[in-house]
Amino acid sequence: MTLPFLELGAAFVIAVIIYGVISVYTSPLSKIPNAGFGGAFSRLAWAFPQEYNGTITLSLPKLHERLGVASRALEADIMSDFSFGTTLGAVDFWAGEKQLAMVEKNDEKATWMPVLTNFPLLCEFWERIEQSLYSLTGFRTKYSQGLADFQTWSRNSWQAALSADSEFGKPSISSPNLIQTLCNAGLPAGTALSEAGENLGPGTDTTSATLAHIIWALAHNSSYQDALYQDLASVSFATDMTTLENIPRLQACVKEGIRWAGAAAAMLPRIVPPGGIELHGTFIPEGTVLTSSPIWYLHDTMAYPNPKLYDPYRWLSQDGKSLTQDSLRDRFYIPFSRGANICLGAHNEI
Repeated sequence: MTLPFLELGAAFVIAVIIYGVISVYTSPLSKIPNAGFGGAFSRLAWAFPQEYNGTITLSLPKLHERLGVASRALEADIMSDFSFGTTLGAVDFWAGEKQLAMVEKNDEKATWMPVLTNFPLLCEFWERIEQSLYSLTGFRTKYSQGLADFQTWSRNSWQAALSADSEFGKPSISSPNLIQTLCNAGLPAGTALSEAGENLGPGTDTTSATLAHIIWALAHNSSYQDALYQDLASVSFATDMTTLENIPRLQACVKEGIRWAGAAAAMLPRIVPPGGIELHGTFIPEGTVLTSSPIWYLHDTMAYPNPKLYDPYRWLSQDGKSLTQDSLRDRFYIPFSRGANICLGAHNEI
């Protein structure tokens, strides 16, 4: 006698949960001090109760409530234009006191990314249930509808960015974008679509949070804001990266914002490979978890005196016309990590 569908489904879900719990407890990442349950896949594993109070980013919800949505809308349009050559229109929705649903739900997906990557079978099972429900009733949750709208927009924008007479092999639009660059480099068009779509997922929360912090800080520093405005006006408010990268005050503004906000809060754990390693004269056995948070470096009092103060002048010469060199400051500036696993977003920093 076969078991009913619901009983089979329940047994499958229970088995997946048990497997996930065992994986968490047996993972070397769970041995990070004070990480507790979930340390194996939590992107916020740095937020421990004792280390640096664990609240430098998480304790600013009021700031994010007022500026976060606006900054997220601006960032979504910037990244969609960069990736696809056209904008999502999130700023227009925000101007109408609304948040674009496909941006909001895509953010939720990014928030749940640790669960999606650690419990893929469970997530696939749930997606199948939602798809079956939609096929039978035409009903979709706001979450799945938002993601479906984003997928539709992505594919339509992708097709618009590629040449129809060459089987989507070469771009036909004139404005530069990621899809154009990837296709010109020889990547398949499908791969270009995947990479462009991912740009609006992971990392978007950190970008918009940092932008919100910078806007707030500049609003409290009118003299620096005025000087920066004059610098931008002197280049006719150009938008190309070559010009922007040569404005020292803008570079200092962004660098200090990234350092001060500390939005990238991951612990960056690494597991020592088989055979162990020698680190500064000390042998570290295999399987050991070595980890540190960028925030600890970015708020080090030796490298950045008075680290809780937003001070773009720490990067500038006295006349504000050039960036200064400081070996300790620059060595401790690792908001994107460092080495082979550096965040791809490092290449988009001004």
